[in-house]
Amino acid sequence: MNIFRQIILFFLVLFLSISVKGEDVEVISETAVNSDVEEIGKTIIDMTASAWRVWQDGVIIDNVYVEGSRGILFAGGLSGNIFKSYLIFEQSKNLIKDRGTLEYIKATADAFSMSMRNWQLGYTHDNIPFPQGASCVYTLTSCYNLAVSVSSGNSTGARMMEEETLYNSILYNLSVRNEKIFLLSRALAKTFSFEFARWQDSCFIADIQAKGGIAPQPAPIGVGPGQVKGAKGNNGKLKGAYFDAEEMKKNFIKYLDDLNKKRTGKSGVSSISSKI
Repeated sequence: MNIFRQIILFFLVLFLSISVKGEDVEVISETAVNSDVEEIGKTIIDMTASAWRVWQDGVIIDNVYVEGSRGILFAGGLSGNIFKSYLIFEQSKNLIKDRGTLEYIKATADAFSMSMRNWQLGYTHDNIPFPQGASCVYTLTSCYNLAVSVSSGNSTGARMMEEETLYNSILYNLSVRNEKIFLLSRALAKTFSFEFARWQDSCFIADIQAKGGIAPQPAPIGVGPGQVKGAKGNNGKLKGAYFDAEEMKKNFIKYLDDLNKKRTGKSGVSSISSKI
C-alpha cells in the first residue's frame, strides 16, 4: 500500500511541476514585447542604424577584376565586416530587462542580419569604371575607380531584403505570435525594406585601388597604348549615406498608423494596445 501511495505521489508531483512550468512559459509568452509598440519599434530602428554604421565602415571591396575600363566585382567581393545580429542585440541587453521584449528584438535582429548576409554574399557588379584601364602601356599603374551607386549592381540575395521576406523571417524566429506582433513586424519589415532601397541609391562603391595586369607595348614595338587585361582592384569602401534612423522612425510611425487604420478604422498609434 505504501508503494502504491508513493507511486501516486510521484505522478502528482510530476504533474504539478509540468503545470507550473507551463504557466511560466505562458506568462512569458503573454508578456512578449511587454511595452509600448511604438517605442519598441523606434528602439529597434535606433539600434539597427547604429549597427549599420559599424558594418558599413568595416566593409572592404576586394578581388575586383579589371579589363579595359571595366571592373568586375564577383560574389563574395564585399568582404571585411559581415552584418551579424549581435551588432543589434548586444545594445539591448543593458537597456531592456523584459524577457519578452528581448526575445522580440533578438528575433528581429536575427531576421535582418540573415537577410543582409545573403544580400552581401550574393552582391556583384559588372561595370565599375576604371577609365585609365582603357589606354595604358605595359601594365596598369595605380589608379582608382569612379564611384558608382550600390544600386547599379545586383545581388542574388536581393529578395531577402524585400518587405515580405523580412516580415516572414521575423515571425519565423518568434515562439509567440499575436495581432500586435503582426502589426509591429509588418511595420518594421516595410521600414527596413524601404530604407535599404534608399540606401542603395545613396551609397557608393569608391576608392578601389587597381593596378597590374598586362597592357600592349608602346608603338612602334607594339600597338600600345591599349586596354589592360588582368589587373586587380582592392581595398574599396562603401561611401556616402548610412541608414537614417530619424527618417526610418518617421516612416515606421506612418506605416504603423496605416496598418492600424486598416485594422480598426481608427487613426493613431494610440489605438493599438500598449501590451503585445
